[in-house]
Amino acid sequence: QDVAILDYRAPGLAADALAAGFQGDRENAVVLDVACGTGLVASRPQTLGFRRFVGVDGSAAMLRLARNRGLYQELLQCMLGSAPLPFSAGGFVCMTTRGNTSDEEYKDRLESLLAEMESEGLWGPVSVTEVKELIRAGSVQESGYIPGHVYLYRKTSQ
Repeated sequence: QDVAILDYRAPGLAADALAAGFQGDRENAVVLDVACGTGLVASRPQTLGFRRFVGVDGSAAMLRLARNRGLYQELLQCMLGSAPLPFSAGGFVCMTTRGNTSDEEYKDRLESLLAEMESEGLWGPVSVTEVKELIRAGSVQESGYIPGHVYLYRKTSQ
């Protein structure tokens, strides 16, 4: 319900980025869902033929909710930036961030981790898309829509 009320656009935007940036066998492509939460974002690429998902989140409670969706082949607990992403197979990673002040720390950690992985030759960017209206503001301190970003990276064959 909250997703509909807040007009949360990340699942559709992530699916669109993944579909546009991937050429090949979608059923066998491995997609890493960073900060997967309840698994909502993976539900949309699944409708486009992607079938193999690995979810990573810092919250055991969120991972339990994601497990209930039945979309993930593997779910791993990991705090973003505290350790390398626990993902060894080749594949794609698609993430979204909100551009509001409450998400600044997460966005900074994410972008730092992406830059580090890119400089080490582990992952390379496919697309980074700025979104003007990612989600409807849900607090009295904000109005309209909150902007954000959709990041699509490809793991190198190391």
